[in-house]
Amino acid sequence: MVYLVRHAESEANLTRTMSYRRVDPGLTARGERQARAVATWLSRGRPVARIYSSPLRRGLQTAQQIAQVTGAPIEVTEALRELDVGSLEGRSDDEAWAIHDAVLRQWWQADPAASFPDGESYLEVYARLSGLFRQIAERHPVEDVVAVGHGGIFCTVLPRLCSIPWDPATPFTLANTGVAILRREAALTCELWNGQAHLG
Repeated sequence: MVYLVRHAESEANLTRTMSYRRVDPGLTARGERQARAVATWLSRGRPVARIYSSPLRRGLQTAQQIAQVTGAPIEVTEALRELDVGSLEGRSDDEAWAIHDAVLRQWWQADPAASFPDGESYLEVYARLSGLFRQIAERHPVEDVVAVGHGGIFCTVLPRLCSIPWDPATPFTLANTGVAILRREAALTCELWNGQAHLG
């Protein structure tokens, strides 16, 4: 199994600030509680062989909480960094978000070469995350692993890799510390999306 975990709440979530590289806030007090809760939940299942983590602070701090409880080692990987929004980074204004959302609409309308201003295209995002999944399958054919990343990359790439159990009448999202469980067999199967049982 691969357990995908979106990072816990950070200051960037509260201010809706786009954060890819230069802007790198850590977890809020609520986020720290969320990270501890998902860590405890993961420790109750099968042993975790390795935790793959985004290099951004909010991802790494979440991964560190999971490592502390499960005892699994952490491997930081650029593949799990949030979407490269280019010159939109650090912005939280409505105009910037309108540009951001317009790019995502292009991706969903079958224009994978569309990119953020000075940022990456869907083709690049898909390549790095799908490449990580191939690497995990080779390294851990029967072991359970955790991948801590971001809502942007998970919500854009996962629906192209496997069918997501989600009600299409509701907004497609992944909450802070929302969990997706992927089973690796002949094809990738998503057994759970946005699991939040650990949050009570």
